[in-house]
Amino acid sequence: MLKKMLSEYYILQLHFQESKMRTIATVFNPTFLLIFLCHIIKKLYLCSRIFSKNQALRLIENRIFSKYM
Repeated sequence: MLKKMLSEYYILQLHFQESKMRTIATVFNPTFLLIFLCHIIKKLYLCSRIFSKNQALRLIENRIFSKYM
């Protein structure tokens, strides 16, 4: 199961040019799992900082208005 997930992640990463070399360098390396888990933890942390849809929309609106004013 884990090997299948890692291979699917590897195939997915090959489609993104900016991460292609990094993925090839870390494929099935002992550090690959650590990098993969850190990436997931970072995504979960960033998602948990936005508590609701309304807060996310306000954040986007504030960025748009501050950019043009």
